[in-house]
Amino acid sequence: MENDIGASNAAGAGGGSSSPGSTGAAAGTASSTSGGDSPAPPEQPSCYDGAPLVCSQDEPADTFVAPSSPSLQLQLVTVYEAHSHHGGGCNPIGGFSVHVARPGSHVLVLSSYEPVHWVVTADPGAAVQRVVLRGYSDASAEVPAGALLEEHTYEGTDEDSGPTPYEWPSAEGDALASISEQQTGAELTTVHAAYCLNDVVIE
Repeated sequence: MENDIGASNAAGAGGGSSSPGSTGAAAGTASSTSGGDSPAPPEQPSCYDGAPLVCSQDEPADTFVAPSSPSLQLQLVTVYEAHSHHGGGCNPIGGFSVHVARPGSHVLVLSSYEPVHWVVTADPGAAVQRVVLRGYSDASAEVPAGALLEEHTYEGTDEDSGPTPYEWPSAEGDALASISEQQTGAELTTVHAAYCLNDVVIE
C-alpha cells in the first residue's frame, strides 16, 4: 500500500465538500486497492518530517458483502490507521480514498483510531446521502455535494465514539455495525476492515 500522502488531490471529491456537522446543497461486491496516490490532507502537524506516509505491510482488507441491497445501504470502512509513520508523539494525518461505485442510496461510516482525512467520491448512479466519521482521533473529510457530513470522535468532538475495530468478523466489528445501523437507519451492506489501509472501492 505504497500510497504517498503528499500527492495532490487532483480528482477532488466528486462535486463538493463539507465540514463535520454541515449540510451541502440538496441534491454487489466489495474491494480494496492500493495502486494510486492517496489524497493529501489539508494540513499536517508541525512535527511531520515529510516522509512518505505508507502502510508498512501490504495487508488485504477483511470484507463483507450482503446478499441483497436495501433501499438505504450502510457501507462501513474501519481501520486502525491509513499509514505506518507514527511515533515519538507525532501522528501525521493519513489520507484515505473511498469511491462508491455501487448503485443506490448510501450512508458511509468511516472509522479510524489514528487521524485520517477521508476523500469520498461516487459514480453517477451512487447517491451518498450521509458520511459519518468515527474513531479516537480527530478526522476530516471531503464528500460529494449534497451529502451530510458529521463527526463523532473522542479528540474531535469529545464523544465516546465506540469501538474502532480493524478485523471482520469480530465482536468490536459487530458492535460498531449495530451502533451505525441504529444511528443512521441504514442496513449494513458492505464492510472493509484492516489495520492499515488507504484506498477502498465499494462495488
